[in-house]
Amino acid sequence: MRVRHLTTLTRKDAAVLGASGMLRPWGIDADVPLPDWADAACRTWGFFGVASRRGDDVEGIILVAPESCLPSEHPMSKIPRTPRGATLVGFLPHRSDVSWGRARTSFLAARLHGSVPVIEAGGVVGPWVDRRVAPIIWLQSWGFEEVDPMRAGAVRRMRLDLRRSVKAEKSWTERWFGWLRGNELAPVDVGRLRLPTGSPRYHHESTATCVQAKTQSPQQATREPLT
Repeated sequence: MRVRHLTTLTRKDAAVLGASGMLRPWGIDADVPLPDWADAACRTWGFFGVASRRGDDVEGIILVAPESCLPSEHPMSKIPRTPRGATLVGFLPHRSDVSWGRARTSFLAARLHGSVPVIEAGGVVGPWVDRRVAPIIWLQSWGFEEVDPMRAGAVRRMRLDLRRSVKAEKSWTERWFGWLRGNELAPVDVGRLRLPTGSPRYHHESTATCVQAKTQSPQQATREPLT
């Protein structure tokens, strides 16, 4: 069975990804220091993005930075943001359907929960040509909501609030089967379902959607197997 695992992207990954050239539009290139936004993310959280890994291949990348450290030319830099929040700065999908980012957003939310109040991103309606922002339909399916739609411009401010509490009417069995179907564990649920600090959750994904959880020691927590 083909298995991927979700992982955070750290300084060590920057050298490999920089050599590939895939992150050059965000200033991550071979043999150069990390750009300020990625360096700030690593200093703050220990990583600058999330992705899935299968062997040596890295797929489906979402890049993230502290809201106060966005590149000046980024579309979200001109839009008011929640203080001390996180902002998504880039999207490199490995397939075209909207579901590719759902597990990655949940994975990211679990790792930022307790460190930031919200994750925000720029959303657009219509053709998607700028990979620094994402189609609104994607972001909404991942749990984001539009902020102040009455004053929206070309780039919409989208927010995933990590401070929300989660209703627990459903049993764990119902949640588990919903999770397997891919329509239950919305990113906003992660804060309630995440394991305590020091016991990161691991996700595993095959060609048929499959999710599994287990714990790992803090010493092993730098790289986490997926969803």
